Amino acid sequence: MTTPVAFIGHLTAGRAQMGTSLAFHLTFAVLGVGLPFMMLMAEGMHLRTGDPVWRALARRWAKAFAILFAVGAVSGTIISFELGLLWPGFMRYAGPLIGMPFPRLVHAKLKAAKALKVKESLITILATWAGGMMYMKLHVKRSKF
Repeated sequence: MTTPVAFIGHLTAGRAQMGTSLAFHLTFAVLGVGLPFMMLMAEGMHLRTGDPVWRALARRWAKAFAILFAVGAVSGTIISFELGLLWPGFMRYAGPLIGMPFPRLVHAKLKAAKALKVKESLITILATWAGGMMYMKLHVKRSKF
């Protein structure tokens, strides 16, 4: 009996797994950035029309937002470990830059999940978008394309 031949190396397999993790996480990240804006619009419609259906919709989306945040936090933690293991040189350079806006983003999202107020929703939307822009700016600036 012969031993099976590996078609790809361990590093390539690990990086492919990270690509799958990133695709999973980015789905939740996109929803997590867009959902606070939708919650704000639903609450604004409630304030404008007085219709309790809009308020109920905003509350229901807040529950979905909490679930999205929890799943996104877990998948983001997995990605941080994968980054450190698979790209240690990149993380030595970019790790402090990536870690800086993350606590602000987490704080803003937790605040939005607790209270549905127009003022806090605006702060959450701005903080979420600013955090996303910081990450995008970091990746675009550091890329060699």
